[in-house]
Amino acid sequence: MNFGLFIAESTGLKAFEILLKNKIEIVYVCSEDKYYKHKISSLCKKNSIPFIFNPNKNLNKILKYFLNIDYLLSVFSRFIIPNQILRLIKFNCLNVHPGLLPYYPGTNSISGTIYNNEKITGITIHQVKKKIDSGDICLVQKIKIKKNELAISLWLRIIKNTPRLIEKLILKLKKNKLNFYKNDLTKKKIFS
Repeated sequence: MNFGLFIAESTGLKAFEILLKNKIEIVYVCSEDKYYKHKISSLCKKNSIPFIFNPNKNLNKILKYFLNIDYLLSVFSRFIIPNQILRLIKFNCLNVHPGLLPYYPGTNSISGTIYNNEKITGITIHQVKKKIDSGDICLVQKIKIKKNELAISLWLRIIKNTPRLIEKLILKLKKNKLNFYKNDLTKKKIFS
């Protein structure tokens, strides 16, 4: 089992470390995150993994990295994975979304839950499809929203809980027990 990664923020870096710790073969890492570029690049160099910064600018040059990839994992990356990459992945392209799907797809999911006085949010791991955040769902971690909670405190709790969900994903993949259920897009809520 091997992975290609699209990562951003501290959570993406943590996911990278978790995969390494679990002895998962990582074929390449892509990121557009300028703040974490050096840390990601250093970890790639230390582990002899190709690092691709700004994949949009280098798309034709990097397609070779996507051949023979079992899984692609995107962790809080804003890079929209094009169909020519999705078609190359053997098994699944998965995304970690900071919110409960099908509610609040896209960006601003945390702000949307707070603005609409939701009681629960969470983290969703789902298949990547052409339409953003529309793929079938495999794992969910629910997080209760505290009374008078701010978006930043909720975001920090999502960041704190995401590594556990990624560990669970790896365990299910190793046991070949990853199951999906339909992402019911009729339930989505829009927050601009």
